[in-house]
Amino acid sequence: MPGNGLILAIESSCDETAAAIVQRGHRLGFLKPVGQRYLVVEGTRADEDAVLMKEVFGLPDALNDMSPVTLPRHFTTDFVMGRIHEDLDGAIQRVAARDQVLDDGLLPAAVGGSWAAPSWTR
Repeated sequence: MPGNGLILAIESSCDETAAAIVQRGHRLGFLKPVGQRYLVVEGTRADEDAVLMKEVFGLPDALNDMSPVTLPRHFTTDFVMGRIHEDLDGAIQRVAARDQVLDDGLLPAAVGGSWAAPSWTR
């Protein structure tokens, strides 16, 4: 369970929100549950936002937990057709050990956002 809370953010405010959390002395976790633009870092495919946040803020979480799903080509079609069945709870639970978790996934799943609320937010 997260220490104090889940913070949902949009891309344009994530860096400022993260800086404020760290400046206040909180342990920061970052989630990009579903990413469309990804990089491969040391063999791990992760959304570029997760890679940037890990580097800038020195986050200890594994990239595959911070960015558990990266979208391949034709994802939108597969999603609409009901062929996507990802369970994000495991990765989310591991990142949730931080005081504050910044979730950069407010967009609809078809464009790279969250599509399954973690169990601890229900």
